[in-house]
Amino acid sequence: MRPRDDLDDSLGSSYHLRELIGEGAMGAVWRAVDKRSGEHVAAKLLHGRLLDDPDIVARFVQERTVLLRLRHPGIVAIRDFVIEGGRIAIVMDLVEGSDLGRHLRELGTLTAERALGVAIQLGEALAAAHATGIVHRDVKPGNVLVDGETVKLTDFGVARILQGAHAAPTTTVVGTPNYMPPEVIEGAGPHPSADVYALGMVLYELLAGRAPFSAGHHLSPLHCAFHMVPRRLPGMADDVWAVIEACTAKNPANRPPMTEVVARLRAALPGARVTPRLTPIPRTSPLQLTALPVEQRPPAAPVPPPAAPKKWRPRTGMVIGAVAVLAAVTTVVVTAMRVVEFGPARSAAAEDTVTPTPPPAKVSTPPVALPVQTPDVVDVEPAPTRTGRKQAAKRTPTARPTPPPSRYTPKPTPTRTRKPTKTPSPDKPQLLEPVRPDNLKCREPWLEIPAQGIAMRPCIRIVDNKPAVVGQVRGRAGVVTDIQIELWDATHRRTVAGPFRCIGVKFTADGQVKTCGWFAVDGPSGAEYQGRQRWRKTDTGAWNGGAQSLGIRW
Repeated sequence: MRPRDDLDDSLGSSYHLRELIGEGAMGAVWRAVDKRSGEHVAAKLLHGRLLDDPDIVARFVQERTVLLRLRHPGIVAIRDFVIEGGRIAIVMDLVEGSDLGRHLRELGTLTAERALGVAIQLGEALAAAHATGIVHRDVKPGNVLVDGETVKLTDFGVARILQGAHAAPTTTVVGTPNYMPPEVIEGAGPHPSADVYALGMVLYELLAGRAPFSAGHHLSPLHCAFHMVPRRLPGMADDVWAVIEACTAKNPANRPPMTEVVARLRAALPGARVTPRLTPIPRTSPLQLTALPVEQRPPAAPVPPPAAPKKWRPRTGMVIGAVAVLAAVTTVVVTAMRVVEFGPARSAAAEDTVTPTPPPAKVSTPPVALPVQTPDVVDVEPAPTRTGRKQAAKRTPTARPTPPPSRYTPKPTPTRTRKPTKTPSPDKPQLLEPVRPDNLKCREPWLEIPAQGIAMRPCIRIVDNKPAVVGQVRGRAGVVTDIQIELWDATHRRTVAGPFRCIGVKFTADGQVKTCGWFAVDGPSGAEYQGRQRWRKTDTGAWNGGAQSLGIRW
């Protein structure tokens, strides 16, 4: 990584930044020197754009006391919080080692004894955090640092800063899809049972070589969280499988408390010492090798029923939601907490679109209005049910998995009737024909947000030799939402234009699609650009979610 030879780059009055260790979605981790003791520490500098949110800064200040008191041998300790000028940083112990995700990629799988040993250490650390009212919310191999036989859980601080501990349900979804339980995807608030679920998924991954719902498959991990369950692999011991099955129960009330999980793992440890290591399941293998539909799960082996979880309350005074306390490794550090991650995309034809309201804010490069659309909000009839890949090649949207009955299900309509085009006016929306350019690149599949009754898809194209971005949202009747879209320079990892916003977009029919954009902007040539999109409930402060389109080189 990049070293620093100048010792003038200080962090606060106590630290010198020496070497960049790694960089993730929320910030960069530096090796630093504590000027008071000469010790090497890790300093996580959050990205400057976070300083624009006063709520994040306030939570940063409020959380420092809670997180500084969180001490356990299995948790990377936070030493200090620094706010100065345009920088905000968390200083923590420096762990010399790699993360468990890289460790697992190198080995394929762990022995049953080693996997249980890792899970026990993680369970003990999480149980200690839960006892103080702290939920991690993003337990995954990338947030576990390995130093010999010892593992330490990191990233307890970022989620607490991005979302408060008492944040209302259905606001921000925090976590990594492969390890998120159904209730978190739906927007439920933080609870220890979510960490129990994630630990069960991690244990499965250590034994199998990949997470149950991680595969090269059209079904996303978010869909699988509702409709699929982990498949027991040949060679998994009964007592170990019973723990995984209990931890990954769909109903959080059926998951055992973390202390019981640790006790069960300890009881299974003697048998694990004579259990052969499993052959790793390649990450590109079919999903069916590690998952099966919920209704096909075989009866579980008889095990003592888990104790009913006690009602859990965050500790008094903890006003802010659990965000990963940021720890570092000398090889690579990736921020764990995500606001549903900016996922991969595939090229696709555009849906019927709705033109946006005018972009409200000042931007680095002014948007250039395109002649094909006007800054009006347009209503479009719900799109018909999607039918498959071959039709997608003919510019008909691809099929997407049917959500569970209790969640938002767009109502298909066999035909689409268009209203006649009207003359634009300040008071009435204008209906325009959808734009279907050949060079349009959109996120596929749509990013579903079931708890909010919406799905979103950012797109990008080249118009008049300029990148143009658009944000699409599909919603159910009665939903009112705000849309934000920006032009992202993927080559230099920076926002070059935007955000452009459409405020108060209302859906009058289930499955209706509305579009914020197009916004055509000038940007430096020779870079790859993407459209990045976020959303929020109208009249609320925080922008939630995140999705990105395919890239276009310009």
